[in-house]
Amino acid sequence: MIKIDITQKVRFGQQDGDHLPITRCVCHAEFHPGQFVINIHQHNAMSCPNCGRRLCWNGNVRVYELKG
Repeated sequence: MIKIDITQKVRFGQQDGDHLPITRCVCHAEFHPGQFVINIHQHNAMSCPNCGRRLCWNGNVRVYELKG
């Protein structure tokens, strides 16, 4: 399975555990928070109700030291 990073082409709300609400798909369909929710599991990817694209996500943690 090929994964294509479309992060910059979608909008999403605050993650809740393994779930991420999509508020705008790459096809420009808009959703209310909670209407289209994707998860981190590729085998259980959710399809956009408008275009059918199967989406999943992963969490990237970054730790920063602040100086000054």
